[in-house]
Amino acid sequence: RRFVVLELGSDHCTCFPVITYDDMICKKRDLDLNSHGIIHSSGIHPPRPADITKMPLKLKLSDRADDLANPSFINYGKVYTVETNVNVKDIGTLESESRRLLLVYYKKS
Repeated sequence: RRFVVLELGSDHCTCFPVITYDDMICKKRDLDLNSHGIIHSSGIHPPRPADITKMPLKLKLSDRADDLANPSFINYGKVYTVETNVNVKDIGTLESESRRLLLVYYKKS
């Protein structure tokens, strides 16, 4: 499971989930595409479904991290709390413009 960390606390962090939907995002019923955006690790912006209005986020991969599946989506409509005692693997950091966009979308969610 992959997450984008929004805030890091002393014993937990607040995150948005990263999901692939097995390339079926436009066919899923009861899915609010307005609460989703694309996140990618490639140099090329993947195509964005017409119903997704948020700009894509670009992830700079850590050493030895695998590319994100294309397409991958960030769900701004679900905020998760993850305890900091859980083992995690760092896959990278958002580029600066993507960090700025993430905070804008977080405040609007």
